[in-house]
Amino acid sequence: MYLEESLLPRARDFDILNWWKTNEVKFLTLQKMARDILAIPVSTIASESAFNYSGKLINLHRNKLYHTIVEALMCSRRWLWNEANDTCSTSHGIQTYPSILDEEDDQDDRDSK
Repeated sequence: MYLEESLLPRARDFDILNWWKTNEVKFLTLQKMARDILAIPVSTIASESAFNYSGKLINLHRNKLYHTIVEALMCSRRWLWNEANDTCSTSHGIQTYPSILDEEDDQDDRDSK
């Protein structure tokens, strides 16, 4: 249903929270998901390295967000990039992204050597 709606405006003065307040009844399930995402607390990860795929995002000293939240943020950012560039790499219609858990496994392998 929500995919049939027109795109939201990309303007600096667009208030996404007010839009959700107005449209929450129309999109009940999506509204619950948006509430979870929009309520994510600020991370302690430095902004310049938050989405740097060359290193770990979370370590023992920077673990304020659950790995599932960071992974959701990574996927959301990638989706927005694909939408902005009008490109999408899919495998049988399903997008796949690297997981931070994969990075943790790689780091554990390096640490054990």
